[in-house]
Amino acid sequence: MALSLDKLEEILLAVERKESLPVSHTHWPVVRLISFRTFNRSDYQRIRWFQSMISEQFRIQLVAVGGGYGCTKISFAVKARTAAEAQRFILSMLGSEEFRSLGVEAEFRVAISDEPYIRSDLKTGELELSEAAKIQQIVNVMAQEVMLMGNDTNITKIEGGVSNSNLAIGSGNNTLQLNHQSESKALVELLRDMRSVVDNDSSISPAQKQEVNEQIEAATEEAKKEKPKKSLLKSYAESLKSIESISSSAKKLLVLLGVVA
Repeated sequence: MALSLDKLEEILLAVERKESLPVSHTHWPVVRLISFRTFNRSDYQRIRWFQSMISEQFRIQLVAVGGGYGCTKISFAVKARTAAEAQRFILSMLGSEEFRSLGVEAEFRVAISDEPYIRSDLKTGELELSEAAKIQQIVNVMAQEVMLMGNDTNITKIEGGVSNSNLAIGSGNNTLQLNHQSESKALVELLRDMRSVVDNDSSISPAQKQEVNEQIEAATEEAKKEKPKKSLLKSYAESLKSIESISSSAKKLLVLLGVVA
């Protein structure tokens, strides 16, 4: 299953209609991520950011295959090089601090696998496992120990979670180091100006204007954080570039983020 088959946009539209999109058939294992609030289209970029970070951090893809209204539930197919690798991710990483931190950033609260049953509270770290999951975890640990015993290379372990670390995840610097008296202020002011331009742009339909302003508001809230996520702000800027009246401002935003526009 390719990421091109991802149904995130359709799922969010179904949520806004107070409906659910049935889970697509897939041979990959599926995990459900649940938020304690109702998502809408303004959450699109944040969830895409979450998917990209999971891909970069864990070398797997989370492909949205279904979900719906309420405390928004999104089912993700776990796509890896092999089915066994996808299963190892589910068994080992659903309760990991790295995964939980990214999930909380994306405003998910619970992750659930049904086969085998695992329920992870992403905020508290509380983990429920079926007997089958516990047995499989033991098998995986033993297999990993055997592999490490025969591996003479140095293995670097990433310590600490995402939310309390300045360390970049993967190869890029995903935490934007800002001096809040200067760079952060410049980002917020530029986003405020973009909001004003959009409000006065008669060429944009009311529905599109609302959607664009929701993205600008979400980007502004992220920019105000002590450690805003560079990759998330970049995704907002790239999306806003498509709006003609603020395209140049969106490119300036990318420059402020250290990205060649």
